[in-house]
Amino acid sequence: MLKTSGNLSPEARQRLYYSKTAKFYDQMHNANTGEHALALRHFLAYANEFGFHKVLDVGCGTGVALAKMLKAGLDARGIEPVRELIDVGLKKHKIPKSRLKIGKAETINFSSNSFDAVTEFGILHHVAKPHIAIEEMIRVARRGLFLSDENRFGRGSSAWRIIKYIWWATGIFPLGYFIMTKGRGYHETVGDGISYSYSVYDSLRAISRWAERVFLVPLGKSDKIFFGHPLFSSSHAMLCAFRTNR
Repeated sequence: MLKTSGNLSPEARQRLYYSKTAKFYDQMHNANTGEHALALRHFLAYANEFGFHKVLDVGCGTGVALAKMLKAGLDARGIEPVRELIDVGLKKHKIPKSRLKIGKAETINFSSNSFDAVTEFGILHHVAKPHIAIEEMIRVARRGLFLSDENRFGRGSSAWRIIKYIWWATGIFPLGYFIMTKGRGYHETVGDGISYSYSVYDSLRAISRWAERVFLVPLGKSDKIFFGHPLFSSSHAMLCAFRTNR
């Protein structure tokens, strides 16, 4: 684990983690392969089909997804709280400076309904209060919202997947996770820094209130075909939400 100050908040430690690993970010996080790369391919197809042109990528990291959106002809922008990751995007991926902006998912500095669609690729499990980020993403999106992220219910043994779901359904998951993490409420690892327990299914209800159509695309390799449902079978999923232009 990277050496960080114990006096820093979890959010500050996560930023420090990314600042120290910025040069290796793409290799460490499978920027061109894996679940989020698959999700990006799905999104680009939807953007073409539904006419999404102006797009915001929240927590864009080094801008790998942003660069591909721009290459596809989209009027895309990205926000990212870590300056060092933005610098990599500017230098390595040649993203125009006007397309990258310092910003947090919880306080998106754009006016309401500014974008045809808003995306995120693997950042919500790093946010302590993802529901606030979801509210902000919904606020600035006009017609589409796409979350590519983790699914806690599709990880672990069959029994553990069911236990997590029961905890979640009965409202005791936060307490169980608090105990599991010895009172921290998060995990800290070399490969991913600080992460919280999250599933795209956590955001399904809030997004369903906003959208007219919502569906999920399993992204993770299904190591267990469990009840024939991606809730228990896929470690990652993409939540896709659509509504008509208003």
